[in-house]
This record gives sequence, C-alpha cells and structure tokens, in this order.
Amino acid sequence: MEKKEKENGGSVAPLSARMRDLRASNKFWFSVAMSDSWSIDAVYWAALDEPGAEVLDNVLKGEMEAFVEMKMEQLDAYNAEY
Repeated sequence: MEKKEKENGGSVAPLSARMRDLRASNKFWFSVAMSDSWSIDAVYWAALDEPGAEVLDNVLKGEMEAFVEMKMEQLDAYNAEY
C-alpha cells in the first residue's frame, strides 16, 4: 500500500500511516468489534484483554463487596414481597 501511495503522490497523510497507527495503538480492534457486533467478545479476549488488569485494589474490592451485599439485600426484600 505504501508503495502505491508513493507512486501516486498526494499532500494528504497516507492511509497506510493512519492504518499503522491504529494497529499499533489497538484502536483498530475497536473498529473490528464495532463493525460486527457478534465478534465483540472474541475480539476483546483475543486482542484487547490485558492479563492482570482484573486485579482490584483493596478499596475497589471493598466497594464491590458492599454493592453486591446491597443488591442481595434488595433481592431478598423483593422475594419476600412477592
């Protein structure tokens, strides 16, 4: 692609450079996922997931546990009422 762009000339930033930037920054994968909604999960796990990123610090873990506890209490209240 770069070879053809050089042959054609032009004053606009070449598409190949923009494509390379998208690929290097992983933004490319967002476009792939959005173009086919059925592939979002597969694209995420194959290209975007960063192992270890799921580790929560103690503050977030405490907030999450409190939220889950609140939701379980709401579920119990709902089940008791109906």
